[in-house]
Amino acid sequence: MMRSSVMAVVLALVAIAGAPLTWAQGEQAPTEQSKAYTDAELKSFAAAAVDVHRINSNYLPKLADANPAEQRQIEKQALQETTRAVEKQGLTSDKYDEILTAAQTKPEVAKKVEQFLNETPRPGTTQL
Repeated sequence: MMRSSVMAVVLALVAIAGAPLTWAQGEQAPTEQSKAYTDAELKSFAAAAVDVHRINSNYLPKLADANPAEQRQIEKQALQETTRAVEKQGLTSDKYDEILTAAQTKPEVAKKVEQFLNETPRPGTTQL
């Protein structure tokens, strides 16, 4: 029972915070079929996604060891931190989620995001 509770919280956190980028195929929302994103938006998304992934990687192990009350607090902290990371890149949470969905469902968006991800410096690495 505890394990399923932890998994539920982990899944909720990932859904709320924006899952680490996976290029899964899925159904397109009708509003996104003709949506085009600028390179600047996709570059901002890529930088935010790196930060969101780092934040998720930091908080997920903490969730596994926490009781339900602590899990709610950890989830709240993670959400606040991911929201700040996304906003720091000039995006709203809604725009981040929209681009994330497009990257997961539209190969051309995924390709551009992947290109910008490869250009985005990662914390702890050096650019040559």
